[in-house]
Amino acid sequence: MRIKVCHLYPDLFNLYGDQGNLLIFCRRAQWRGIQVEVDMVSFGETICLTGYDFVFLGGGAESNLSLMSKELQEKGRFIVEAVEQGTVLLAIGLGFQVLGRFIKTQDGAVLPGAGVFDLYIETGMDRLVGDILLETAVDLQE
Repeated sequence: MRIKVCHLYPDLFNLYGDQGNLLIFCRRAQWRGIQVEVDMVSFGETICLTGYDFVFLGGGAESNLSLMSKELQEKGRFIVEAVEQGTVLLAIGLGFQVLGRFIKTQDGAVLPGAGVFDLYIETGMDRLVGDILLETAVDLQE
């Protein structure tokens, strides 16, 4: 068995060493006899997610938010298409946040997201950190 992984924006989204999450994923797969091929797509590069089984997007710095918003306005549709076709997606921290409809910043600016998820983020003075649990309205057993 072989899993093909696309690591999106490792140059901008590795704030808390999130690349380590991907390394652990690969190692655990290898222990089970599963070959893993990882391709990295950096900021500004062409995105083609056809043929990938798994897409990974780590956490990033808020200072890159405006830059990523512009990038995802142009390329977010490729992520949406991949997810709609059944590609597994793991997005952490700001990587998850930029996949929503938009982010409203503390100063009131509204930055478009990729539109993968029907959610939006409003940033505030206090940071909320910790695990979140999402419940889908879609029957994933189909």
